[in-house]
Amino acid sequence: MATYSDNLRIPHLDQNVAQPEIPENTAKNIIDNILSNVYTIDVTSTDVTNGYINIVHNDDPTQPTDWQSFMIKITDTGTLLTAQIDINLPDNARPYIFVNDTSQPLKFKTTNGTGFVLIASANGYAFSDGVNISKLEFAAAGAGSTLESLSDTPIGYGNANDILVSNGSIFSYYNLSNKMDTSGGTISNYGEVSQNVSSASNALDIDLSNGNVVTFTATENVTITFTTTHTNTSFTLLATDLGAYTITWPTISWEGGVEPIWSAAGDDLITLTKIGTKWIGGALIGVA
Repeated sequence: MATYSDNLRIPHLDQNVAQPEIPENTAKNIIDNILSNVYTIDVTSTDVTNGYINIVHNDDPTQPTDWQSFMIKITDTGTLLTAQIDINLPDNARPYIFVNDTSQPLKFKTTNGTGFVLIASANGYAFSDGVNISKLEFAAAGAGSTLESLSDTPIGYGNANDILVSNGSIFSYYNLSNKMDTSGGTISNYGEVSQNVSSASNALDIDLSNGNVVTFTATENVTITFTTTHTNTSFTLLATDLGAYTITWPTISWEGGVEPIWSAAGDDLITLTKIGTKWIGGALIGVA
């Protein structure tokens, strides 16, 4: 029988058959420490040699067992760190919660393997296979879903109307209360974002990321373009006084095959739909 358990190095009873309570109590103390203790290391720039700090395990049961703690917290309350450093951990397979309470990024790794960088004032849930340490990530539901990283800092949500939305690799939540009602697989009582645009130097780009309900008053001859990242989309344009100027559109398949005659003094309601790479347009002339 081995003297210690393979990974967390908990002593087995065979270490002291005459007094089995000694290794048994030591083992219980270690397990209690692993589950409940936060191993806090306060480092400063003067503590760091060659850009790293070593945390090593010790099989001597008379020595501190802090290295076995589930949560490892690194602080720099003295002289603040001035650069990223490595935190080298024992080559043991186990889960971790890391807390970076310093002013610099920290790379958590084993002494002989790889790891990951945790930004300043952040925490991360990780697993070591005894060689490499990986930050745990979570996949969206459904076969073939790609992995999405959770925020390095804790997040929460208020109620069932809240949803997570991605901002790069960081997630935050957006409250849908009073924004949308759903019933029987349909969507009702919702609104679209509006924007007012104007031309400059005879050019106008309508960026649909700013809103799909657009108002525009022509004041000059203008070349209009549309910007969107979507293959299939649509928007509504309320245009005023288009007919008083020369309007150059992108390629649009107009209803009836001919571009409408726009109002020189008044409003026209234009609907534009993109399907694939093709824009299709229709209009109500002189709506006001």
